[in-house]
Amino acid sequence: MKSALIHNFCQTWPNRASFRQRRIAKRPAAVHYLFIFSCALHSHKHLARMHPPDIDPRGGPDMPPVLSGTHLQILSVLATEIALMETPPTPFRILDIGCGDGLLIDYLGHALPILFPNLEVEIHGFDVSDHGVQPQGYFAATIAHLEQSLPGADWPARLKLISEREAWPYEDGFFAAAVSNQVLEHVHDHDLFFAQNARVLACGGVAVHVFPSRHTLIEPHLRIPFAHRFRDAHGMRRMIRLWSSLNRGKFREHKRKNPRLTPDEFAAAHADFLIRYTNFRFQTAYLDAAKAHRLHGTFKYTAAYFVEKLRLMRGGAPRYRVEGAGGVRHGLVSWLGRYVASVTLVLTRTDRYDRYNREMSGDE
Repeated sequence: MKSALIHNFCQTWPNRASFRQRRIAKRPAAVHYLFIFSCALHSHKHLARMHPPDIDPRGGPDMPPVLSGTHLQILSVLATEIALMETPPTPFRILDIGCGDGLLIDYLGHALPILFPNLEVEIHGFDVSDHGVQPQGYFAATIAHLEQSLPGADWPARLKLISEREAWPYEDGFFAAAVSNQVLEHVHDHDLFFAQNARVLACGGVAVHVFPSRHTLIEPHLRIPFAHRFRDAHGMRRMIRLWSSLNRGKFREHKRKNPRLTPDEFAAAHADFLIRYTNFRFQTAYLDAAKAHRLHGTFKYTAAYFVEKLRLMRGGAPRYRVEGAGGVRHGLVSWLGRYVASVTLVLTRTDRYDRYNREMSGDE
């Protein structure tokens, strides 16, 4: 639903005046809010300012193709944060949390050396073996893919498969950066996740997590409105069955694969999926978890994701630097955007106050 609305809006973008001439009252509420949101994106050009100015924001002709808007967002935010570091560590180790098929590792492994030719990038990744989302044998396929796409690295050693209940198998402060793509909505033990994220991140390091929060109106896996908001299992199942009986959401795709599939069967299976394998939280819960483990958390880059996504839909070239500060319009875009797509949580670990105290006391 949301992708169709955005597509229709962008198709009629040149006729913006006609929108203003129509009566808002005749529009469905969803289209009304999407219209306001899209106008905010269009006017929010200052979010696309590049930082720093001496680096080509488009990265040059050798940049890998953008296969995913979330991949581009992770790369651009990470590149911005690296550019802000006084002296990035060498090697610059990055951890892909929930690496899955390895496509994000592949993308970063090709793009970052182009953006930062003097930076020695070393990417690691892990996934969990007891979550039930990935197909059997996927991890061996991930290793094989990366061995072919990024040869020269010991991928069987760099990629690990662990239990979601155990500590991450890395030394304290081992990574300068950590990333995850569409992972946090599947994490049940957020205390463990943020504790381990803080532990393996070096002082001065940064983590970039892109994921849908509980604010989103349409459950992204099933494409059914509010399915993830239900606490009552029976109510959740009824909502999924209702939309499936209307041949909406992911049911259509599954029905094509299995013509005998019924809405009842689909609803029962996917209510179980939402209960056992997802854990959507509101944004404040993630910020509280970050603070509990002495990490600085911010969603300041969230609006940039929507700005860039809309710009790409209109035929613009990808950009690899974003500036997160945006004032009132930034807040409007972020507030509206979290209801229709993923948010971007950036975590940093710093000892700035300790250094400040030492300087003030004359110890340095």
